[in-house]
Amino acid sequence: MKLACGVEYIGTQYCGWQSQKDHVAIQDHIEKAISRVANESIRIHGSGRTDSGVHAYEQVFHFISNAKREKSQWMDGINSNLPKDILIRWVKEVPFEFDARRSALYRRYDYQEKADDNVATQAPLRGEKGTLYEGGIRVPLIVKFPGVVKPGQEVSQLSISYDFYPTFVSVASGALPVSQTIDGVDMSPLLDGTVERIERRSLFWHFPHYHHDRPASAIRDGDWKLIQYLDGTGDLELYNLKDDLGEEKNLSTTYPGRRNDLMSKLKAWQTDTIARLPIPNPSYDPARSHEWWSRRSGKPVESDLRKRFPPTELKLK
Repeated sequence: MKLACGVEYIGTQYCGWQSQKDHVAIQDHIEKAISRVANESIRIHGSGRTDSGVHAYEQVFHFISNAKREKSQWMDGINSNLPKDILIRWVKEVPFEFDARRSALYRRYDYQEKADDNVATQAPLRGEKGTLYEGGIRVPLIVKFPGVVKPGQEVSQLSISYDFYPTFVSVASGALPVSQTIDGVDMSPLLDGTVERIERRSLFWHFPHYHHDRPASAIRDGDWKLIQYLDGTGDLELYNLKDDLGEEKNLSTTYPGRRNDLMSKLKAWQTDTIARLPIPNPSYDPARSHEWWSRRSGKPVESDLRKRFPPTELKLK
């Protein structure tokens, strides 16, 4: 039979939901507990993953077992074999086509009110994942290439993910297709120390979605960076990263020539790559912009009716 369960836990002592080598995860404890009750090895499949230290009010998972047990026997037996900070709230038999991840209609995350505005920080960089500020796109590139890259070597050259393709082809002594547009630059001469710097054109980013920020495109040319918002406002932001790594001073009106030059290059790149741009939604209703909808039912999801997390945490303690 296939069974689904709802689990509540305080994740302070765990590396998260998913099993990880040399770490203790929520999944590990639950699988051991169910295996004891079922008297067979059980693997569970969750509706999603959580990070280290994250709590859950009602995370769903499913498993398959040949054991015949009453619902109360499953729940009581599993809970008796779990730590006190993990609690099975319910157990039910489900059709075999049910899948905890693929059948899920939505997920809801609740944060303590005082921490909502400070979930993470990339200081001194501005922004976060999903934004085109440096905090969302700037990461260290670490390379291990024994016999080629010297240990402890540091290079200040800018690189971007699409440089990997031509670099890997070069390292493998291959040849790039002559009929294919290659956006990236071969970085292997930097890796083996043949050169100290590679001349390259501007770097571009394109994220035409509402996610952590407004839809936008960006270009970096040397120390200068321009962000163009694609939400119909026409907003532009210009920064000199050498003097302002935290992107605090918008220089778009101070240096109109630099702004226009970068905007011209960005538009040319958008045209060259046939970049998709947002278009107005004629059915958009600002009064309903907060609603979450289910594609499956075609109706709004009553997410606000869910219990908030903090009272549940206090109850579990």
